Amino acid sequence: MSLRISSEFLTRGSELELETRFGVFHSVHIRSRFTEGVVMTPKSTACQNDPMRLRIQSSCLFSESFGTTDCDCAAQLHESMLRVSQHGGAVVYLYEEGRGVGLADKMRAIHLQQTEGLTSPEAYSRLALKSDARCDYSFLREVLQQICGETDWILLTNNPLKQSLVTSAGISVAGSEPLICDEGSPTIKAYLASKVIQFGHRIK
Repeated sequence: MSLRISSEFLTRGSELELETRFGVFHSVHIRSRFTEGVVMTPKSTACQNDPMRLRIQSSCLFSESFGTTDCDCAAQLHESMLRVSQHGGAVVYLYEEGRGVGLADKMRAIHLQQTEGLTSPEAYSRLALKSDARCDYSFLREVLQQICGETDWILLTNNPLKQSLVTSAGISVAGSEPLICDEGSPTIKAYLASKVIQFGHRIK
């Protein structure tokens, strides 16, 4: 991949090819004043289809790095990479632990959930945190335009709030596609049910 990088949000000289079990992805470092991360597009089908799949993934250290089994974040990331590799599109990975509150506050909230039986929104409220403090996605519109050109996107998400935030940022969303993973696990079933109740996720 060779971009004519003219955007303040794309880091010059950061373009790599990543070999993964889902295929080879072009990757480039991105940053705004709120966050940083990576945009990955598959080498084989990179910006060929319209509309294309788009996954915006917030980091989850425990699931993605440590293999914890109480959420489906790692499974969603891997499923997204597979679908984007097959159909074209982009995976945007952002450092936004705990839906944007940061790692320390995320751990404090989980501690309250484990010790006091609070739900995630209750724990965040107890700590005077926003239940979803993820960044303004408006900078991604320019990033995606430069990498993939002007196109429509199928957003890979179960979260109606995320779809609203992406659309409000000026990114052209033609629709969404469910991303339901590991639902055979009793722990994950309970986790997905809590997402429906607490955050209105679209999960049958």
